[in-house]
Amino acid sequence: MSTPVKYHAQTLCTHLGRGDSPKRGFVNPPSTRGSTYVYPSLAEFHAALGDSMLAGGIGYGRYGSQTTRELEQSIAQLDGAYGAMITSSGFSAISTAILACVSNGDHLLMIDSAYDPSRIFCDTTLKRMGIETSYYSADASQAEIESLIQANTRLIFVESPGSLTFEIQDLGTLIETTRKHQLIVIMDNTWATSVNYPAISRGINISIQAATKYIGGHSDPMMGIITTDEDNWNSVRKSYIEFGHSPGTEETMLALRGLRTLPCRLKQHGESAMQIAQWLESRDEVSSVRFPALPS
Repeated sequence: MSTPVKYHAQTLCTHLGRGDSPKRGFVNPPSTRGSTYVYPSLAEFHAALGDSMLAGGIGYGRYGSQTTRELEQSIAQLDGAYGAMITSSGFSAISTAILACVSNGDHLLMIDSAYDPSRIFCDTTLKRMGIETSYYSADASQAEIESLIQANTRLIFVESPGSLTFEIQDLGTLIETTRKHQLIVIMDNTWATSVNYPAISRGINISIQAATKYIGGHSDPMMGIITTDEDNWNSVRKSYIEFGHSPGTEETMLALRGLRTLPCRLKQHGESAMQIAQWLESRDEVSSVRFPALPS
């Protein structure tokens, strides 16, 4: 589990995920590959497959390795989370988190500008399972959102900025609404990342990122990350184990490597995007530019 560390994100990305930090030896942790884990006794084997797996222990390759744990601990600390789990893709993280929180007969609220596979999942798989979805606008008022909440509503799914149209939600007010109605709030935090928006420390219950994007940083690993607060860890961890998620070791190492340069890359992304957005606004052939940092 994560122990909060009070350092800037730039410092954390430089130092986290380096194993035991030996006084002599390679600065990065070894790349651990394996399916079968050996125990000194049958009793320790049974113990490991019980509470240890739920707590994020190491006991079988499908549940992760020490390399996996290094990345998970790093993201958990950046996010201010109780713990983290890495999956094989961003969408697998989304589906796992949602299914950990809803059952047949339940209802959820989904942001209208969500990542398209999230909508498809709600409109097909969840519908087939007897789970109802209502969509709300990114600029919906607190009263409008509350009018959509039903007796069987279990969660609100947020994405800010929106997937393609970049609407920014009033997350503070939305979190207040979820607390008032005892709902779980899940956030797709891929755009902002834990560096720009440490979601769990800001009051989000469950946060998701497609590590395929900014964390990997070079368009080669496929990976998703789920972080949670303490209250929701057990339910999401059980769902994670039951679905058999198993990210590859190579992808894990690529994500750890990408983490080192994440803050500087994000800074450059922001500066470049602003220059491009301002240039586009000056063009007669462009009617409008959707970019949150522009005054317009």
